[in-house]
Amino acid sequence: MDMRFDKLWVGMLLLLLSMVCAFAFVQIYKSEREAIKEIEIPSNAITVAFPGDDLYKTWLDSFSLSDGTVSAEGWAMKVGDNMLSSYVNSAFLLKSEENVYYKVKTVKVTTSSVTNYFADGTDYSNAGFQAWGSMKNLPKGKYQACLLFIEKDGTAHLFVYDQYVEW
Repeated sequence: MDMRFDKLWVGMLLLLLSMVCAFAFVQIYKSEREAIKEIEIPSNAITVAFPGDDLYKTWLDSFSLSDGTVSAEGWAMKVGDNMLSSYVNSAFLLKSEENVYYKVKTVKVTTSSVTNYFADGTDYSNAGFQAWGSMKNLPKGKYQACLLFIEKDGTAHLFVYDQYVEW
């Protein structure tokens, strides 16, 4: 009887240990995924002031800071381009008062509103983005919203929005 109790105890201890390890792994993975990191802007980047120019358009639907987490949602597109053939990458950025850029975790989201708004026969459903990240490792200060938009040919555009958060 003592032997069965010992095996049960060891089994429960191993189960508890594996659950603690899994929880720790998830927390580390989540922290790394949401970390905001310093980034160098390509030297060939063309700065485009909000809301864009004749060829490039952008909009920031939301931009906020709550409980140390910054979040943003919006869209950016090249007029007449469905962004599947030329678009490579975009990253939402925070620009510090010292002109240091920080990359925020950014994912592409589909949206029909841009296509409906421009109604020029082009499908802009790939223009949407969402971004979020923890600012806990960033210096305190005022940060401006930006978006780095890079095409397949290497052409980089830096959209600079007129919106800020204070950390």
